[in-house]
Amino acid sequence: EYDGRIFWLRGAEELERFLEQPWVFAQAQLPAKLPPMSSAEGARVPEPPDLPHIGYMESLLGPLVTAALCEVGDLRPKFPHLSPKETALKYVGLYLKAHNERSPAHVREFYATKLAKFRETCEVPQELLALARERGTDSRAATPGL
Repeated sequence: EYDGRIFWLRGAEELERFLEQPWVFAQAQLPAKLPPMSSAEGARVPEPPDLPHIGYMESLLGPLVTAALCEVGDLRPKFPHLSPKETALKYVGLYLKAHNERSPAHVREFYATKLAKFRETCEVPQELLALARERGTDSRAATPGL
């Protein structure tokens, strides 16, 4: 407390600075509008009171995850030098980031571009496989089960 006002300080370092020169803090002009809290400061998405955590996550993420998994199932992407499982996981991750409505537009655009490049790279092995089949040199045709 100083000059009839109570000051809340973040930590020991700020407290030490305050104790050395409390008048500096007392004369400081606060901005008319405070900046938004960063996620590191504990900003949370409010939860609806009538849903448990699992229900809230299902209602929020269900349609988006379902769309991502359907697209993986339809495209069946295969990134060079990654297993199909790793490829699918990376694809779903990029899809979720590219379609997250809570992200700023520039972040969604950035990940949409990355997703498009990932898709293009995944198409290359399919094109090579199609070329090999045309030439009759498909090594997978000779191997049962592939």
